[in-house]
Amino acid sequence: NESIIEKSGSCALTCVILQNNCYVANVGDSRCILSKNKGKSIIQITKDHKPNEENEKSRILMNGGRVYQ
Repeated sequence: NESIIEKSGSCALTCVILQNNCYVANVGDSRCILSKNKGKSIIQITKDHKPNEENEKSRILMNGGRVYQ
């Protein structure tokens, strides 16, 4: 009798550049950073969606999801 360990989750990052605008969206713990000054400084564009953070856990549960592991 083998026990099955279920692991699930999502991870995605999308970036669209239109003229002078940059649109970024992320899911899961994917992260987008912007490098400037030839890599001498960076700006974090997105925030990770981690279920161990209270606001993210609440959002998951309020939308009918569940958090486990």
